[in-house]
Amino acid sequence: MSLAVYAALLTNVQERTMTSSTKVIFLKGLGIVVLLIWSGCSDRLPVEPAPSVIMPLAKGNMWIGKLTTFAEDGSVVSTMFDTIEVRAERTITTVGGVSTWYLCDDLAEDGELWYTNESSGLQLITGDGLDALANGGDGCGCHYLNALYPAERGDTSGSLPKAKVLLPNPDDPANPLVVDQITAYYVEAVDTATTVPLGSYRCNVYHLKILAPLDARFINAIPWYYLAPDTGPVKIEWYEGGSPETGRMTKQWELVHVELH
Repeated sequence: MSLAVYAALLTNVQERTMTSSTKVIFLKGLGIVVLLIWSGCSDRLPVEPAPSVIMPLAKGNMWIGKLTTFAEDGSVVSTMFDTIEVRAERTITTVGGVSTWYLCDDLAEDGELWYTNESSGLQLITGDGLDALANGGDGCGCHYLNALYPAERGDTSGSLPKAKVLLPNPDDPANPLVVDQITAYYVEAVDTATTVPLGSYRCNVYHLKILAPLDARFINAIPWYYLAPDTGPVKIEWYEGGSPETGRMTKQWELVHVELH
């Protein structure tokens, strides 16, 4: 006999001999018994959800995207598929503890780049920097906060090594000055709706920014990263001079397939 049928029969019998007030007390007690029986069916503890990260890192993770190159007039020069992939992992021990880093292709950067997720966000280091960090050094000054997460619009990652930028030349406006200037990764937007061939996502947007002077611009095209929490790169756009205000979009990468492990 099921528990529900047994409870109904027992209630019917009690109704014949009990007053209304007594019935209420009995039914409340029966409810407590049923609740205790139900709660005893499982002794498993609740599982804590995994912490959210701005880019999931595991060997074999792969993001395949459509890469489009544009001419100066905005027409399409070429279209191809290009892949961001986590190809290796490395665990090191430092004075700060044990950390695991992941070798990841980057469509916008050259050289060997390793990433890890920390409480402040996505960290980046060069291969030489990781070797130095593993040997007790400070990472050769090549350890950066690449994507602050959680973040708010306008947040910056802190200063980065100097980059070549252009400044207006008052003596010869046609030939701007080339100088070294300190930059930072900047949070352009958070939770912004982003649609790509694979679907729609809510993304944070990050890019390298010259904090001062305001009239400086980068020599090369600078990528803007659209990263969706727990998914990773969804879209990348490259802008001459560093932003849509300083130049045109030269390339765009849009997610078409993702594999996460």
